Amino acid sequence: MKISSRQVFWLMFTFELGDMILLMISPTIQDAKQDAWIAHIIASLLGVFIVYIAIKVAQSFPELSFVQFSKKTFGRWLGIIIILLYFFQWITVIPIILVESANFINTILLPQTTTWLIYFLLIGLLIFMMYNGSLQTIGFLSEVFGPIILIVLFFSLPLFQKNFMSGIFCLYIMIVGFLQY
Repeated sequence: MKISSRQVFWLMFTFELGDMILLMISPTIQDAKQDAWIAHIIASLLGVFIVYIAIKVAQSFPELSFVQFSKKTFGRWLGIIIILLYFFQWITVIPIILVESANFINTILLPQTTTWLIYFLLIGLLIFMMYNGSLQTIGFLSEVFGPIILIVLFFSLPLFQKNFMSGIFCLYIMIVGFLQY
């Protein structure tokens, strides 16, 4: 399963963008209230920084997986601890993403469908993709659709309040564009 650094960037970018839209907007607004835009700037910058680090690591060690890289860089025991923390983080986040995605599909696309059926279909799709090694396909689709999503969001800026979103999103686009090239 080899994907290019550009595919890693767009894969992480589209995931972070979708994750931010589906999972983080409401809780952030509830907690931060009028300062939610500051929280989103900080989270966006942190996300871009993490994507940048992931790309640099993937470029520096293209032949190693994350597990191999962690053990080689941090030593056997610290590498295992980092791998276990990473694994535990995904074990706790994947059910949340599954529930939010299923609720979104149930609300927007298939309102008459039982949520459990959507859960099983999403889990089946995930198992099928991992079994067939479809990471390259997902990386390619992210590389194709990531810029399209970015362009659509850019041209939808006039729909948002100018004093609230345009400055933040333009800053975000400049950072993303700088880090990609």
